[in-house]
Amino acid sequence: MKDYYGTAMFNGFPMAVMDLSKVERMSDRELVELAQKNGVDLRKYIV
Repeated sequence: MKDYYGTAMFNGFPMAVMDLSKVERMSDRELVELAQKNGVDLRKYIV
């Protein structure tokens, strides 16, 4: 998720820095929920 928002920040969306700071403070569960909300396929991260 850091890459997702970091890339947005440097590609013309400076407000993504606020989202990036939120991502850094999220719990694991919150990160999973955010990833799902953003359409990230989490299957490739299953160990």
